[in-house]
Amino acid sequence: MTMKTFMRTIMTLAVLLISLENSFAAWPGEAWPNEAWPNEAWPNEAWPDDAWPEKTTTTVSGSVNGHEYVDLGLSVKWATCNVGAELPSDNGNHYFWGETAPQAKEWKKCQTVGMELDDIGGTSRDIARVKWGKPWRMPTEGEIRELLDLCKWCWTKVNGHKGYIVTGPNGNSIFLPSVVYESWQDCEEDGGSIWSSTPYKNERNNSAYELCFIRPLCASVPYVYSFDDLKGLGFESTYFGPSLSVSYRRRDIALCVRPVVDL
Repeated sequence: MTMKTFMRTIMTLAVLLISLENSFAAWPGEAWPNEAWPNEAWPNEAWPDDAWPEKTTTTVSGSVNGHEYVDLGLSVKWATCNVGAELPSDNGNHYFWGETAPQAKEWKKCQTVGMELDDIGGTSRDIARVKWGKPWRMPTEGEIRELLDLCKWCWTKVNGHKGYIVTGPNGNSIFLPSVVYESWQDCEEDGGSIWSSTPYKNERNNSAYELCFIRPLCASVPYVYSFDDLKGLGFESTYFGPSLSVSYRRRDIALCVRPVVDL
């Protein structure tokens, strides 16, 4: 390393340290009200992944065809597990949108790319209906939006697996595990996605709606309600909170599926 490169590195580190100092000064620890998150188990220093406390999910509301569901107080009941999973903390299988065969990490041709399709819920292209039987189906775009608009999200661990406990208006919860893709080592267990049954309409007919969730960057905001709530806690942006969104993704990306049921 030349002297010029060395000095440039030192200057860059100095600027970074100053930025970090200013950031922490902007949000002093004593400014956070304890009532902002009722669980005292969340340590402020919980930056390391292994510091996130273990939690448990809620009581099961019932079962259909041998598969359990939880009533979150929403328009549909949500399954406790993904398709192909035996426990709520398991990923289960990953599927291309509109296909019923599990997919591994390697890329393959997706049959539904380029096909003009309506909502596939309850059809032969609905993996939840095919594997679990009627009345189980994939959630619609509107139903996955309810999880964002009406529920509270809390990043935690269940059975050693990281993910979000999603609590509905009635206090019941489901666990959405983060995804472990062997080909995504840089972001392993930092978030995940689940398919909806709703196609994204564009000229190429190559995408569908998904629910995407990414872990928060700061343990001081494990509970997130909305951007306004974050601002109320002193944050001017959602950078330190989780990224939760309903977006669209190419159909040839293999994602998890969390079934719903109308009862």
